[in-house]
Amino acid sequence: MSSTPSICRAASAALGFIAIVAMIFVFPGAAQAASSHSISGETWSSSTEWYWSATIRTKSGSGNVQVNISTTPCWYNPNVSGNPCTEYDSMKWQLATSGSTSTTSGTVISGSYTTGIERNSTTTIVYLSSGTQFRNVFARGTSCFVNCKHTFSGTETY
Repeated sequence: MSSTPSICRAASAALGFIAIVAMIFVFPGAAQAASSHSISGETWSSSTEWYWSATIRTKSGSGNVQVNISTTPCWYNPNVSGNPCTEYDSMKWQLATSGSTSTTSGTVISGSYTTGIERNSTTTIVYLSSGTQFRNVFARGTSCFVNCKHTFSGTETY
């Protein structure tokens, strides 16, 4: 009886094991992809007052947090029916550590302060590691006290 078949089986098993180990190191697992989430809110009239969201969010996968604001606060003409926006404002955005959900609890995340967020444009806020919890903190770009709409909506990818 020849030992060649048993040597071939042993060599085949060893190669299979090596291939599995190699795949574990080369492909350690599928990375979680960030996904888009609807966001909306209302700013204060003053551009110096920041609104601290009570919603705690968790970053999925490592990468940039981005916002795309489709509807920004605006000024309207009170003499036109329906008060359509005549001029759109920009927004300011930053992220804070989760803290508690009280009005201004948490610490602003370094590097996340972003100004000039225009409507219908995607803006990168800051890079975060997967699993990082954060809150949105936002304000109008310009103060507005008369003939103003303060609401915004869009998406945030995290």
